[in-house]
Amino acid sequence: MRDSNFTYLNLLAYEIIGKKSNASELLPILSEIFEAGLDGSLCVPVKKEWKVLLKKYQLPVVLENIEGIPHIYFEKIHTLKRKLEAALKKQIQQVNTIHFDINKIGSIQSTLESKYSETLNLKFKLNNGQSKAIRQTLSQNFQIISGGPGTGKTTVVAFLLRIMKELNILPEPEEIALVAPTGRAAQRLTESIQHNLKRMGSDSEFNNLFHGQTVHSLLSFNRKEGNFFYNKERALPYRLLIVDEVSMMDLDLMVSLFDALENIETSAAVPFHLILLGDPNQLPSVEKGEVLADFLNELPNQGQHLSHLTESNRHAAGSQIYQLMKYIVPDLEAPSLLESISENSFPTLSSLNAVISDKAEVIWYDFQQENSNQTKRDTIVEQIWESHFIPQMKTVQSWNFQSEEEMKNFSIDVFMSELNRFRCLTIFRTGYLGIEGIQIKIQTLANSYFQKQKQTKSQTKYFRDLATHLYYEGMPIIITKNDRSRKLFNGDVGFICGIGAELRAVFCINNLLFSFAIDTLPKHEPAFFMTVHKSQGSEYETVLFYLPELKQAPNEPEEKNRVHRLLNKKILYTAVTRSKKKVILVCDKKTWKEGLLNDPKRLTGFRIDNI
Repeated sequence: MRDSNFTYLNLLAYEIIGKKSNASELLPILSEIFEAGLDGSLCVPVKKEWKVLLKKYQLPVVLENIEGIPHIYFEKIHTLKRKLEAALKKQIQQVNTIHFDINKIGSIQSTLESKYSETLNLKFKLNNGQSKAIRQTLSQNFQIISGGPGTGKTTVVAFLLRIMKELNILPEPEEIALVAPTGRAAQRLTESIQHNLKRMGSDSEFNNLFHGQTVHSLLSFNRKEGNFFYNKERALPYRLLIVDEVSMMDLDLMVSLFDALENIETSAAVPFHLILLGDPNQLPSVEKGEVLADFLNELPNQGQHLSHLTESNRHAAGSQIYQLMKYIVPDLEAPSLLESISENSFPTLSSLNAVISDKAEVIWYDFQQENSNQTKRDTIVEQIWESHFIPQMKTVQSWNFQSEEEMKNFSIDVFMSELNRFRCLTIFRTGYLGIEGIQIKIQTLANSYFQKQKQTKSQTKYFRDLATHLYYEGMPIIITKNDRSRKLFNGDVGFICGIGAELRAVFCINNLLFSFAIDTLPKHEPAFFMTVHKSQGSEYETVLFYLPELKQAPNEPEEKNRVHRLLNKKILYTAVTRSKKKVILVCDKKTWKEGLLNDPKRLTGFRIDNI
């Protein structure tokens, strides 16, 4: 346990019992609940040896039976859990009394599908699951639409918006909110909704009504006071609320959202709709709780409030990426699929150039280490630098923007295609094997490369800032702190581009290119590699997933705990499902198998049958 946590628990124990000499008696209980919270759980089973202490001291804890076994919560966490249970039960008990003509809905949908087909120049039709989700959402105040990547969750929402408009039940623009847990996720939601609406022939004025924001922004978070403007006493002024990436929302944030919905009028002429979107197999929230999974576990027997989309528009059922997904997260509906799939079911190549050009969708990259004096990490980073990063840098240099106006008129599709063509992901952020260590290695390679460029008098634009960071044309960067004034959010990725004689950072915002002076950017860093957590919700043509041997990592207990928390089935699933066309696995197979076997379940005790 970290020293700061140990000190905190000691102080808590001392405050409870009033005698520092006896404080250690309570540490086993407090530390176990605290450690479980670091893994996202809300409670732990009560141990026999704790029962005497629980009777002896008045602790700020609550006991609750889960499947006949007593569990212990911190009092505050238990209160939040109960509030969320009550809020979910209230949502599913609300009945929308407005009925719609199913045939009319079908007719409107068919017309929109035809327009969609014309735009794509190919036949397009929503699948049965998507059509059912639209009908159920219209007839219920509350709906969860779950599904994996490419199953068309936001496509359903876009169709829903247009159908509501044709039925004259779409609320006024100021009464509609699209939100997500992070700024980047909100921006992706905006882009997806607007993109789908455009394909349906919607005019730009209608499309521009829909802009995502964070949940914190929606609730108007007051940083000084540490609370939200909208709460139980002050309801949100919306009739339609759509929340994306719900798997990323923690217990506290979801309770705050439902607090602000508690007093919304549901019997008005325009019915209130709350729509939650998410993939339960992706990474859960960083903080406590597993809200989406808890909701889905409770909803199957609670009427028509759940739509689960299973047909992927991105990966055909027979594709290798789909098979890999099912191998990581077995589908109970297709158990026979597992019998023929293993990590050995996909080809293995030893040349990165051959891997990149090979037509296989999933490839194990078994790289050759020619220099025995360097680590495997350095070998793979050097090979990716030569095979991908240098060619990408030259591609961006070839754009050769002479002016800001020329940059703004550049093809958005070309810019985004290059940005999302190839992405390197890994699971660690800190340490030698993490993002920080890898970026240092890449900066060393870049320094060497540009020294050679100087000798050959290359015209490549680069410079070193006061903090000794190297910036150059074609360098990918990622924003790590929100800047709402510039509409740059944590997770946004762009390129350093030469514009005239100046280097500037270029990002795509609301389907337009904008450039920023580098010294005015919010906190940022190179984006050669990204953590899987940062990539959640994004998609790329090709994903290279680097998973090193764990024996390379330090052996300290704290490091082992960090590895255990990060290396699990959900992080593997989230990594490979970021890819649309190809997955390159640069993974130690022993580490890969450990991740597959580590399927931690967050213990929450969430249920609504006793509310």
